Amino acid sequence: MSLVDVGVHLGGSTVRGDLHNQLYFLPDRPTGLAMEATGSPQELGECAAAWFEAILRKPIVRHEWEHAGQLYARRYLFADTGEGLCQSYNQNLAPKGQPESLIAAGHAVGRGWVQTSGLDRPHRVVAIRGNAPA
Repeated sequence: MSLVDVGVHLGGSTVRGDLHNQLYFLPDRPTGLAMEATGSPQELGECAAAWFEAILRKPIVRHEWEHAGQLYARRYLFADTGEGLCQSYNQNLAPKGQPESLIAAGHAVGRGWVQTSGLDRPHRVVAIRGNAPA
């Protein structure tokens, strides 16, 4: 499972880093993870390496929701910022009527992908890497 995709683009004496999609494009609007630097090739390499290291050190948590003893939803986030990384929602395991309520409330995208943002507080928060804030 991929939790987050990040990358850098080098153009002349500038390097930009941010989240990227499967086509390796950086977002049009920078996210909170964005980095941009100018300088010599050596400086750009050092900036990019420091940026990657900082992202790799960020604490990650997993929010879990369960029903009838089974996990039906998960969301991975950076623990320090709450920025979402990836999520999953299994309509077949969710409480009866919940998927329809979430979709009606606008918590679905694309072809009906239910988003965990509409769920109540998670049943469990699991530290994946680093310490989860209290």
